Amino acid sequence: MGNIMCDYCQYLDLVETNRCRINFCKRCKAFTLTYQSCCAVFTQLELEKFHIALRVLTPSHYQHDFLGKRMAVIKKPEAPIGFCLSQDDTKELASAVAESLTHYDAYCATRRASRFLI
Repeated sequence: MGNIMCDYCQYLDLVETNRCRINFCKRCKAFTLTYQSCCAVFTQLELEKFHIALRVLTPSHYQHDFLGKRMAVIKKPEAPIGFCLSQDDTKELASAVAESLTHYDAYCATRRASRFLI
């Protein structure tokens, strides 16, 4: 999945803000999340689990001091690096992921409905 290079026309843009972009590749069936300078590729299940992980972070998870801010590190288990997030970053990213999953669900529902139209 990660080794396939797809044409840009294969991508469905789900969310785009100043600091976050989430799209879905129709060919690979993968979500690409870019937040600030970090990028990660997820399956649908992985993105849903990432969203849950973002939502369950508590103030005690923000233990890393980076440039005077308390940060939490969140990453996929097999990944050597992850996202280093402040509480504000976490809220912004969780909101963007939730919105992207909603848009993806709407896209899937539209595709299912279009099969019945003749």
